[in-house]
Amino acid sequence: MMKIKKIAHYLCSKLNIEKGNLFIVERENKFYCEKMNDIYVLLDGKEEELSEILPPRDYKKMYGVVAFYIFCEDEMRDDVKKYFLDFFKENMDK
Repeated sequence: MMKIKKIAHYLCSKLNIEKGNLFIVERENKFYCEKMNDIYVLLDGKEEELSEILPPRDYKKMYGVVAFYIFCEDEMRDDVKKYFLDFFKENMDK
């Protein structure tokens, strides 16, 4: 998986800017539920745990590491996007 520090270093070096002029902030994914066993639904007159009907996936493991926002000055936005996509293409297989 990609490390945020590595991405920040790459972008700063490509944009020729100092660290602190670009911020990468991890994002928490709240679209998954960790307490599926505590949720019950009434289905065909029978009470069942939601986790039995919709088996949960470990979304925290799948998405928690790579979800982030990149903040920069407005005039750098297009360059940041271009270099981030370059970084991603170069590091997809690593």
